[in-house]
Amino acid sequence: VSAGLDAVNADLTIIPLTDAEVVGQATISPDGKYFVYTEYDTASSRMWLQTVGETSRVEVVGPQSDQILNLSFTPDSTVIYFTGWHADSGVYSLYRVDALGGVPAKIVTDLSGPVSFSPNGDQIVFVREDLKSHQTHIIAAASDGTQQRVIFTRTGSDIIRPNVSWSPDGKRVAFGLQSPEKTVTSCSIVAMDLATGAVHPLSNEKWDSCNRTVWTPDGSGIVFIGTRYGESLTNRRDQVYRLDIASGDARRLTSAGGLHEPMSLGITSANQILAIPYQRVSQIWSLDVGGNVQTAHQITSGQTDGMGGIEALPGGKIAFLSRAGDGFGISVSNADGPEERRQIVSDATMEEMRAARDGTFLIFAAKIGGYDHIFRANTDGSERRQITFGESVEIDSDVSPDGKSIVYASSKADGGDYRYSLEKISSDGGTPITLLSEACITPRFSHDGKTISCILGNTIRLISAENGATLKVLKTVEMAVLNTGALFAPDDKSLVYRVLQKNGCNLWQQRIAGGELRQLTDFSGVEIYNFAFARDGSCIYMARGNLIRNAILIKNVNH
Repeated sequence: VSAGLDAVNADLTIIPLTDAEVVGQATISPDGKYFVYTEYDTASSRMWLQTVGETSRVEVVGPQSDQILNLSFTPDSTVIYFTGWHADSGVYSLYRVDALGGVPAKIVTDLSGPVSFSPNGDQIVFVREDLKSHQTHIIAAASDGTQQRVIFTRTGSDIIRPNVSWSPDGKRVAFGLQSPEKTVTSCSIVAMDLATGAVHPLSNEKWDSCNRTVWTPDGSGIVFIGTRYGESLTNRRDQVYRLDIASGDARRLTSAGGLHEPMSLGITSANQILAIPYQRVSQIWSLDVGGNVQTAHQITSGQTDGMGGIEALPGGKIAFLSRAGDGFGISVSNADGPEERRQIVSDATMEEMRAARDGTFLIFAAKIGGYDHIFRANTDGSERRQITFGESVEIDSDVSPDGKSIVYASSKADGGDYRYSLEKISSDGGTPITLLSEACITPRFSHDGKTISCILGNTIRLISAENGATLKVLKTVEMAVLNTGALFAPDDKSLVYRVLQKNGCNLWQQRIAGGELRQLTDFSGVEIYNFAFARDGSCIYMARGNLIRNAILIKNVNH
């Protein structure tokens, strides 16, 4: 593991804990002897315990249909608490199990994120979200889940982040408070005095995100996974920070260039920190439309090609989004070698890219005035112009097959709440038409232009492209990765999306008529980050690469 640390962190030591294991989430025991991590594979997950410094492991929880998340050790390092996510109900439940294995016992239903323990381990705190009342609560309870009581509540758009942490002296609970600024959100790290209920900031600094949080053993600081304000689209996002309580200053412990799993964090009594950094490498490949991996052919040689979008263009060309320095660029290259990459559009904040079927123009999302909006440019980079406006955020979008319309997901602050919708607008701009007055993200047009797929939780909703009427709702496979949407196959009879598996990520195909599922590609040790079909339906273009994701131990963390 390459530390690449700032000079101020030169004394830090980074120790790899795993090597090539498929690590999902992880944490470490307070005594520093053991760490646990999850492993996911299509429709199941399991939990392993491993001794620090050794390679052998013990299965703590065998294959479960629920996704195992948010691991926490009790203060005496003998019991593990975790949440299980039930795909059918969309509800998280809290379980506990002996560290050396056994039958997990369910003790709490309906919570968000991990639990944190009082110093003697007899009580827990956690966050619960009430969608109907638009409230988030901090709940305290006995360690067996009984005697639940609300100790703090926020209503409306102010949200308690699921990163609550009980201080070593038992007097305070630290957590993140997420608040909207127009439609941009920021997070503050605060603490509540358990005796008085008073809440005060631990720092004046704002953050784009504040995730898993733990106190240092002596109570002098907070360690957390976070992103500094304004850095959510940079290489410095999702890093490990230490916040000094006395000064309020936060120091980044890890390097830029690699993200960290947001809910994987732990600290030992010796002030050693477990985290999971990961780095993604992606090039564009093609393979036949039947998914035969033997036909896979590499097209580009960059490091981040196509993660934010790939599109086939006429004349044997492809367009794709990739990182350019600390920003982003859209490039055009040959689809079948040799690679002749030509960047046509660049921006500091691009988040996605799509293209008209005839290849005349591209659309992409970029930030302007604090809001993400849809922009359009010709495929030679000329005539860049803004399509959507206002105090709203529009990122997920697609172009209709005839090139006349753009569909996109929108969110907008509405008093103390957010309003979500799916909108359709002329590709020349103008006044949008609302197709859905609710959240349904990552829309994709069918090839005949009559239907749109969009994502709601772990389901795919098919709606009319004309008026937004719901035509069908399909449940996906358990470990579906839907942030790139569900694409219509060339014949419009099935949908294709990504699925997380033990040895990487593959494409799966689901028939619309019968809901039949089948694995389309069979790569091993490969990640697929994005994909698109060729215009003639003859092949699939993929942003394909590797994900390096091992647990590490950070030592010599000084104040």
